[in-house]
Amino acid sequence: MKEIGSLLAKYASHLLEKNKILEAIELYRKAHHFLDGAKLMFKIAEEEAKKRTKPLRVKKLYVLAALLIEDYHEQIKNTQRAKLKGKRSEVKHSKLILILDYN
Repeated sequence: MKEIGSLLAKYASHLLEKNKILEAIELYRKAHHFLDGAKLMFKIAEEEAKKRTKPLRVKKLYVLAALLIEDYHEQIKNTQRAKLKGKRSEVKHSKLILILDYN
């Protein structure tokens, strides 16, 4: 798993060196690294805002970055639910074992 993370970082830095920022954001999104993609998207939005061009485009970039943050929060909620569900099933199994041991 560590190899995948390093390969992802290497490929993303390669894309960034070639100034393919949107492709790097898409890579992070597909790899479920939403925060990294959001950081890049916020960076693009800030650069566009400094240029003072097309306010609607800037707004869309900020909204897309916020959507990536929401995806991150959803991912965190799902992992916490899975952990909680795993703990609950462990408790149920332990109670069942205790009941069976007493009979």
